[in-house]
Amino acid sequence: MGRSAKRCLHCSILSEIGRQLETGMIDGQQALDDLVLVVADILATVPPDRARGMMVGIVKTLSVAEARARERMKGRSTLQRKHG
Repeated sequence: MGRSAKRCLHCSILSEIGRQLETGMIDGQQALDDLVLVVADILATVPPDRARGMMVGIVKTLSVAEARARERMKGRSTLQRKHG
């Protein structure tokens, strides 16, 4: 059974983590732990210098994503108060 570029092993694992999180099979902390393992596995496949650059990029992206998520949560909370 071959894997296409659209369904690489890491992509499949990430999809499964998302599915398990959405269905309540795992909590946010377990999902985060699993994601870290996937990212570590990916980083282990590239040269150290490139991995360091990728880690910097990941941290920057996570910082932006966290700020956006907090804003979304704040917006949801405001909507719930207005309609609740």
